[in-house]
Amino acid sequence: MTKLEQSINEFWVLCKNALDGQFDFGELPDDLGGLIRKYAEKEVKQNDVKIVASVIGNKNAQNENKEATELLKLFDASSNGYRSATNVLLEYLKIQTGLDKHAFELEISAFAMIDGTPLIEAVVTNDKRCPICNRFSQDTQVYALISGNPQTDSLYQTYQSKKGRTNMYVCQYCFTAGWVDLPTAKITSESRQVNKGREYLFITTPVSEKQLKELLDALIHVYREDNNDNDEILADVDDDDLLDAFLEENNMPARDSLSVLGMSRKRLRELRGFVLQSSNQLLRTFVVRVPIERLVGEDKVSSAVQRELIKAAMYDFWRIVGGSLHYGHIVEGVPLSIDGQEVTEKEMEQASHAYHIADRFTRYKIKKTGQYRLNSALFMLLLTSPRLAANRILNAKRREDNGKYAPNKDTVKEIIMSVEKLADPNDWQFQLGLRVIETLVNLRMVPKARGFWKPNGQQYSGVELVKWIQRMKMIHDSNSARAWGTSLINGYRREHDAGTNTEKVSQILALVEEFIETCAKHDDVTLTELARNIANMDYYLLFYYTHHLNQSEEN
Repeated sequence: MTKLEQSINEFWVLCKNALDGQFDFGELPDDLGGLIRKYAEKEVKQNDVKIVASVIGNKNAQNENKEATELLKLFDASSNGYRSATNVLLEYLKIQTGLDKHAFELEISAFAMIDGTPLIEAVVTNDKRCPICNRFSQDTQVYALISGNPQTDSLYQTYQSKKGRTNMYVCQYCFTAGWVDLPTAKITSESRQVNKGREYLFITTPVSEKQLKELLDALIHVYREDNNDNDEILADVDDDDLLDAFLEENNMPARDSLSVLGMSRKRLRELRGFVLQSSNQLLRTFVVRVPIERLVGEDKVSSAVQRELIKAAMYDFWRIVGGSLHYGHIVEGVPLSIDGQEVTEKEMEQASHAYHIADRFTRYKIKKTGQYRLNSALFMLLLTSPRLAANRILNAKRREDNGKYAPNKDTVKEIIMSVEKLADPNDWQFQLGLRVIETLVNLRMVPKARGFWKPNGQQYSGVELVKWIQRMKMIHDSNSARAWGTSLINGYRREHDAGTNTEKVSQILALVEEFIETCAKHDDVTLTELARNIANMDYYLLFYYTHHLNQSEEN
């Protein structure tokens, strides 16, 4: 007995027990796998394996007992129309019998090749079949735009029309599907070649079709209300109010918690989508074209940036409608994927949060067009080194328009609180950097600044804030580290007009030795790298310390 036969028998006994008392199983044996083997060997007739008819009876009775009928079809081997386990066993036994009798033949010459050249030239048959679905006959002439790019190596080359490369024939079904598909596809034109890209997000969700349509309307900021059988646009209602009302009415997340769909300055207002037909009454698949380029402000972005932006957009959709989400194409067996590769909820959440920060603080104005574009490099850096990215954001804001937009303490705190959600709380280099800042603040070598503005309305200069932290870049080994400590001692005496202070000198010497010893415990980082990493987080370290570890106001 094969493992398949044994499994069928065990499943069959469970089925009989479940339906016991409802139907008469008559003389059907518990060894159903053995019965199928007899049928394959022609020891019993087809009527003996008509399980559904034997147990339930005629068609009327089967229609009245639909659930039981579908269950029993799993064991019915009388028709190959049933997707039954017994049919699998039956075909296996037939093939095994054929192999034993040497009943199969293969004409090797039709498949053999010498140096890549076939012995017999292949002939394409049935060239009147639709090249798209390969199911129905060609009956409609179409432009290649609907069916795909004709200049690539595809089925089109096999079935191309003699009238030219720009036309082809497809079946009526594919023709209709192509036109339905067009509003949700991205059409690009480069030189003479026209490409059609499908940037589809497939969302399988229990949310009703009516709610999905209302969501799409709210996202593209066109809300319609039925009034005397006419659709009227409510132009006097604010865009955000429409989305807020929809989300609140359906107990969905608040708009200000949705980084892409709710808070982005470049929202997806060009969404197009449709609901696929499904036999499943509990789930439906909602297909949306996600124009990722709008989130950046430019048409061409790297695949790595695009992937993270897709994750951010997926996270918002996932929070609203739940279910499974697949970008590009549906992958069986995983709940979330992008172009066939599985992604996790954590990855989507991080990408969403990074996009919120980048959209809020890193967009810059293009002089020629006056439009704002996302800084893709900083967006990606937020995902790998969030504190370093935050420091660059602070530095860029300080320099913008000669310091006109230098962040105040409230903005700095907002950036820190946002970035810390992405950062590693156990980063030893960051913790060591805070020790450096603590010592410098206590020595009054740097002010207790919580932003770039002083209490009197003037600005701190970069030299005032981070001069001594930047001088850490001189460190290359233990000797240069101690030389940096000596410069601190001399600087303290000079800036504070102080003589020898044993306590302050001891603090600086202890800091330098801690710096050297901590680095020695980590073989993967040199003193040079450690010093530069801390210096490159200068503003962030100072502001983090004064906001979270030292709550006193600025000097």
